[in-house]
Amino acid sequence: MPKAIILLDLKGFSRLPPEGQAAVFAEFLPMVHELLVKEEVEVVDANTWGDSVLAVVENVGKAASVALSIKTEVQRRRWKEKTLTGLGVRIAIHVADLRTGTDAVRQMSKSGSHVYGKALVIPARIEPVVPADNIYVTAEAAPHVRAAIDEGSELRTDTQLVPLGMVKLAKQYGELELFWIGEKDATPPKLDCLALSTLKDPSAVHFAPDGSQVIDANAGELAVPRATSGQPGDHPTSATAGWRPSHVLPVPSSREPDNHDLEISTRTLSRLHSLRAINEYVEKFHIFAASCRSARELEEASKSFHMSILRTLRFTEGQSQDQGLEADVLAAVTEGQVVHFDLVFPSTAESHARLVPKMQLVYGPSRQLLEPQAGDGIAPYAYWAAVQIGSGVALARDVHKSADIEYWKREIKEPKGVYRPVKKEGIYAPARGTDSPPYRTVLSTIIQLTKKASGKPSDVASWDCFGLLNITSKKPDAFAVQDFAWAEAAASLIGSFYQSYLCSSKRIVKTLRNRNGSGKRNKKTGGRTRP
Repeated sequence: MPKAIILLDLKGFSRLPPEGQAAVFAEFLPMVHELLVKEEVEVVDANTWGDSVLAVVENVGKAASVALSIKTEVQRRRWKEKTLTGLGVRIAIHVADLRTGTDAVRQMSKSGSHVYGKALVIPARIEPVVPADNIYVTAEAAPHVRAAIDEGSELRTDTQLVPLGMVKLAKQYGELELFWIGEKDATPPKLDCLALSTLKDPSAVHFAPDGSQVIDANAGELAVPRATSGQPGDHPTSATAGWRPSHVLPVPSSREPDNHDLEISTRTLSRLHSLRAINEYVEKFHIFAASCRSARELEEASKSFHMSILRTLRFTEGQSQDQGLEADVLAAVTEGQVVHFDLVFPSTAESHARLVPKMQLVYGPSRQLLEPQAGDGIAPYAYWAAVQIGSGVALARDVHKSADIEYWKREIKEPKGVYRPVKKEGIYAPARGTDSPPYRTVLSTIIQLTKKASGKPSDVASWDCFGLLNITSKKPDAFAVQDFAWAEAAASLIGSFYQSYLCSSKRIVKTLRNRNGSGKRNKKTGGRTRP
């Protein structure tokens, strides 16, 4: 039977004076014992080393519950020894099968019963990377914690369980998929999404315009095409061109980057690579569209570029195989009092097209969009929330098990931005013809088109919602907070692509009208008059 392994550690213990370290044994450890007893946690084995506590317990939900209690108590407790004030606690939780044996050395001072197993090392590698006053749990523990939240037994139903993605562990232990747990109003820690200094690595890998991986000898520079054809895979055709280098932003610090700056996860690099690839496609299409004179050629090129853009969202470097990511775009088409959501371009997965259910929004008497109700769909809710609440992403964690979704609203608070979730029950609209579609997680965010802007960058522009970018994964709970920002950035670039197409399309139509005349006959000559 799997057991929960909980490791907690006081940050700053080694800097405490002798009286402070003594107070850890006199105040901190008794407090931990008191909470374990109070919450009736069934402890199988426990050990301490200085300020660290390693406990193996039977129930994962109770492990998460007592972890939250310990974190809260450390934050608010008034210690008798004042040097303990301001200390933070870091907690890691894992779940694994363990064995029980007799430890002859431990038996000299206490019971020799002792659990052992390789899994005991994992929390010790997680704990050093946990920010103070935070709790991380592994992917193995997350389903048990989610079940405890849903049941409302050991954990409150408003407890947050937030995926963090792949996180680099201490002591070169590699990466693990981790989750953060916190109270209703708590905010997950700020994660190091991108370290720009990494781009200076001359061996960096990125997407070629055709979607394949290539070695970029100028990985520290952005590539800007000067001329291009109407095919996504074609390279610049100017005889003088190639790529014109333009330096990336400098590392946001005057100090020399240390090893932490240079270490970012493969998942983060994949996000960066996909955004760079989309940006290249958008620039190339814009250059082609600006000189295109044929509406048919513009239409054909837009379809080709659109599919290439969506395919970059599937990731490479093994991520597509692991996550099973697919993407599509639903256009929001308004007819009278109803907004329909239609698949305007093919999905990256052909089978997904026939699974899209009928979804719509309705305007009320005062031309106010009515809030979607149960079964209306995640895409309509993402559209409605973006207009009525503010920009963000809608997330369905596992459509095979629940129709509930969350809307993560983006907020900008100096000096950082955060996403805050609101849970909505039963919103997801089942796939057409099946309760078990080939995807489990669904992420949806709006694509905006600017309709009016001034010549001042600081002025707020008015915009319309073109539609929604949807990204699905075959895995449950597949997306982390970093993925929300990645999806919004991708949707913004796709909006620029549509804007370029619309502007060029209008220009072509206007040119043809000027060339052919208004269509009115001149009574005297029988010819056409100029408009």
